[in-house]
Amino acid sequence: EIPMTADENNRFEATNDGRVYRLEVKESKMIDAGMYTIKVEDKEQSCQVTVTEAPIEIVIPLSDKTCVEGTTEFSEFYVELNKPNINIIWKCDDEPIDFTNSKYSKLNEKTKYTLVIHNVELSDEKMYSCQVSGGTSSRVKSQAHFTIDELPPEFVLTTTPLQDRECFEEEDVEFECELSKSKWKKTGQTIICKWFRNGDRELRSTAKYSIDRSGPIQKLIIHNAQFEDDGEYSCVIMDKTINAKLTVKEIPVAFTQLL
Repeated sequence: EIPMTADENNRFEATNDGRVYRLEVKESKMIDAGMYTIKVEDKEQSCQVTVTEAPIEIVIPLSDKTCVEGTTEFSEFYVELNKPNINIIWKCDDEPIDFTNSKYSKLNEKTKYTLVIHNVELSDEKMYSCQVSGGTSSRVKSQAHFTIDELPPEFVLTTTPLQDRECFEEEDVEFECELSKSKWKKTGQTIICKWFRNGDRELRSTAKYSIDRSGPIQKLIIHNAQFEDDGEYSCVIMDKTINAKLTVKEIPVAFTQLL
């Protein structure tokens, strides 16, 4: 007889329709394989039932992820299969991940398999994949790309704020400010900041203006200041702006030759 436990009672259903007797096995399992026999009074018939293991399949594949540099301590990629306790090989750019490295860890909760990347940084922007280990199941795999957006530059106002300046006419005067970085880490390209006068006039290097972008300290030098150079000067980087005012004072009267 088939043991009808509370769980099993829901999987086995015996019915009859006149002279036809049926036994339905729902959600068949490997343990359901075997010889099944029906007995009616002194008559019986038997048949052998073979249960073939279902192939491993991906239910939820890996999905691409994006995060901003320095905003998260860890990030997770997960895949869900149709079976638990499957041996998964995780790879980074097609190279097997070494889990003795504290950079990575993995979790397995029922049919959910998770890769955890710790201390996320720009160098973690790569292709990550998982693959079922062994036999024909090794064709079951999924991959996703991890994109890390680089933090934009910021003005460092604590050490080098852009300050108002005063000078006498015909003097040179210098404005300076500091950026959190002078180059993009991903591309190595120099970060370009722009200088403006009174908000709308972009300044360029000429005999009148010298602009230094050689490092984090950004400098604007105004040569031979005149009264018309009075105004507000701005340094702009992407969507950030800082301002300072220049006041040009008249040269005080002084004797150039004594009596």
